[in-house]
Formats: sequence, structure tokens, C-alpha cells
Amino acid sequence: MSEKIERTTNFIVNYLKTHGGKLDQAFIQKYLGTGATIEVFIYRALQGKIYGNLFDKLYIGLSKKFSDLSKEKLEEKTEKIMKKKSEKVEAKIEKRIKKILGSETYDELQKKLNAYNIGIEGQDVSNCDFSDLSQEEFEMLRFDEDTNFEGATFPECVNPEEILNRRNTEIENQNNNEDMLHIAIIDTPMEYSGDVATLEVHNSGPQEDHHGRSVYSIFSSVNPNCVVHFYGVGPEDNDRAEAVQAIIDYNNGCTDESKKIRLVSCSHNLGENESQLIKDGGLNAISADNLHHGDFFEYFRFGSTDVVPELKPEEGDSIIGRYTNPAVAPIAGKYVNIFKSFGEAVLVNVNLAIDQPSSDKKRHECDLSVSWGVPVVAAYYAMALRANPDISYKVFHGICKKSLKEGTHILDEDSLIKILQNKELLQETIQAIEQEIEQEKTKYKLVKRGKSVTGRELGSQVVADIQDIEGTDKESAEIARQERATNKTEDKQNIGE
Repeated sequence: MSEKIERTTNFIVNYLKTHGGKLDQAFIQKYLGTGATIEVFIYRALQGKIYGNLFDKLYIGLSKKFSDLSKEKLEEKTEKIMKKKSEKVEAKIEKRIKKILGSETYDELQKKLNAYNIGIEGQDVSNCDFSDLSQEEFEMLRFDEDTNFEGATFPECVNPEEILNRRNTEIENQNNNEDMLHIAIIDTPMEYSGDVATLEVHNSGPQEDHHGRSVYSIFSSVNPNCVVHFYGVGPEDNDRAEAVQAIIDYNNGCTDESKKIRLVSCSHNLGENESQLIKDGGLNAISADNLHHGDFFEYFRFGSTDVVPELKPEEGDSIIGRYTNPAVAPIAGKYVNIFKSFGEAVLVNVNLAIDQPSSDKKRHECDLSVSWGVPVVAAYYAMALRANPDISYKVFHGICKKSLKEGTHILDEDSLIKILQNKELLQETIQAIEQEIEQEKTKYKLVKRGKSVTGRELGSQVVADIQDIEGTDKESAEIARQERATNKTEDKQNIGE
């Protein structure tokens, strides 16, 4: 959804005008609560899926026209055309999403996107009443220094200025970071004033944007006890590969073992070049692959709870239950199949109160996507490596699976930290997990030999393919069929024509 479309009107301000200047809990739950955030995520998933379909169609067309080009050159050419025709691509994506969801559902979703993405930043909400909201609910609103709260009524003990100051407080400079773990983040470039002792920024890509800044902010809010080497790069696989090579070169030239980079966080799938370099360089890595493969996944919070307030047991008392519950998230209920691959994933919370030490004092912009799940998982892995530098990714994932809230797949940070801080308990846990891994390997070998083993899936070894979103139920399948018939002629043409 374009910035122009999003900023046409401010839904929250319009709502206040038509409801006596009052914002209550029902509004927050409907437009900013768990159901709304799940639906925003589904919208982003639809965007990505349809963009991928358009990209593939264009790539196939170009491959027939330019049969002498390599795969890399064809992908580069396809990407350039998609960017050049971005407005047309964006309009096509929105048109298809509207067809899939239906006009009424689509229009309602636009309100949720408006409330979620824009909030009341820079808006005049003077003399409005926010007193019915809890502090957690009030903090879900997007507001900034330019929001006019003059004469407004707030929940008890809530001060917007104090909240802004807290959000924008720089992470306390660490005077002694000799024993801190050194990690690297590869993302889009970010501005940096050079006043954070535990951050080194190396920008080599295009102009900075909010993405890299937010990723660093998320990592540091979960685990501030690391020295971060931030590599701001361009969007291509080669750009990330060059960053990995720079990390390897740094480690090769570093004579102090304690200052070598041990972990790489990248909110993108790793290409063959980056993966091979990371392997050859002896580096640990957390990337989008770890979430796409179903080892970890994001979950959503409403205030300080992990479930929708007053959600009845029959309505769904689990994360997956909420995805399928039309009363909670109507859109998500239609497309729950996209989440089937993640039924056994360790769920990590990405609704975080984020400080941004190197930002322009704006609240972190979060779509609740894989981009924000990666730095959360990487921050936890950094904690594990700080406790034991030899912990492999598989062992770390196993520790997380033993640190879940009872009866759920939700990672309990307190339980994880308890294991990591107790040397004896950590060693016992590692040994148990390593035995389980060996047992899984044995079972996997038996399966490959055609012998019978238990019917359950072999952990992360077996990953279900995500079904095509447009075919997840009869209604959307019929819409997709009609759309293909309507666009039959258009789909045969390249977007650039």
C-alpha cells in the first residue's frame, strides 16, 4: 500500500470526530489489537505472494525472449522492470487483494492499516478523551512530538511526553564492553551519529531507510549487551555477500578472539553465496530462512497478555486457534493454510516497546513481519553464544523448545535465561538435546532406507510447503479462477509492455 494512499485521511482522527472525541478499548481491540495485527500480517503476506506471482510471470516471459541470459541476469532484469513499473505493479497487487477479500472486507482492512501504520503522528487530537484506555492500550497508538495533545484526557499515570522520552532514550553507553559478544547485522543502511559505544556502522548501500534502523533497535532492545557491527547494504544477494566477506576479513584481521564476530543476523533469505561464505567463515547466522522453514515464528500480543482479552475457550485458546477464529481475525481465518507450516514453531513476541538510539525520535515502524522476528531470535541466540560459544543453531533451537510457556509454543524468556545463566543446567540441557538430535538423525536415515518409524514429523527436518494463498478455500479459489480468466490476455504480456 503506497504512502500516498495511506495518508489520504487519518482514520483515528475521523473516528474521534464522529464519536465525541473519545477513544475506548473497543476501538483499540478492533483496530490495533491481536485480530487487527494478524490481519495486517495477512495483508502483507498477500502482497508478497502476489508480487512473487507477478515477478515469476514476468521472469518466464523474459526468459523466453532473452534465452541467452543467465539466471542472475534475468532476475536482475526482471527486478529492474518491476521497480520501473512499481506504480502499475502496486495497483495490480491492490486490485487482486481487493478481489480476493471482497470490497467490504478490503475497505475495513484499509481502516486497520491506517490506524496501525499512521496512528496519530502529527495530528491534532486536542481535548480528546483517552481515559478509558489502559497504559498498554494507549502506548499502542502511534504518536510523536508533533501530535497535539493539548487539553486531552489520559489514563491515570500516563504522560505522553514521558512515553516519548522513554522510547527515544539512547541505550546506555557501555564503558566496559571487553567481555561483550560481537555480532553483525546485515540490513539496509541507517543514519548514525557515532555516539553509541557498542555500535559500529558500515554503510555501503543506497540512502538509509527505517528498516535497518528498526532491526538494530529490536535486537538491542532484546539484548543490549552486545557490540553490534552494522552493515548497511543494497538489496541484491551480491551486496549481502560482500558484507559477509567484510565480516570474515574483519575476523581474519582481529587478533583478539573475544572481539571476533560470532553471529550474523540478516532479515532476508540467504543466497547460495552468502550461505557458503558464512559456512566457510565458521559463522553462526539467523536469517529469514529460520522463520520461513518453520523453526521460529512471530506471535502477537494485546497489551501485556498473550491471548485476546475475554476470548472464550471455544473461540480458540491457542495461537493457531486465533488464526482460524473469524471472530478474532476474519481475514486470517480465510487464509490460515499459510500458517500450517508453522504449527510446531517456537513463537517469539515481536510486539515490543522499542527504543531507537540512532533514530530521528520516531517510533519504530513495524509490519509484524519476518524482518522483525529475525533480530528477536538473533538476540536470544546471542545470549546463548555468550553463555557457551560452542552452541550450534540446532542446540539453541532445542533449548528454546525446552523454554516454552506451559501448554503453548510461546518462548518464555525467563525460562530461557534461567537455563543460560545456570552452567550446570545449561550443560545438562545441551547434552539432552544433542542426544535427541542424534536420535532424529538415526530415524531420518531409517526413513531414507525405506524402513518404518513413528508417523510424526521429524522436527524441522520436515517442512510443509506453503499452499498458494489464492487456493486456500473454495471462495478464494473461485475468485482466483475468475481472475485468471479475466486477466488471461493481460497475463500473457510483460508488465513492461
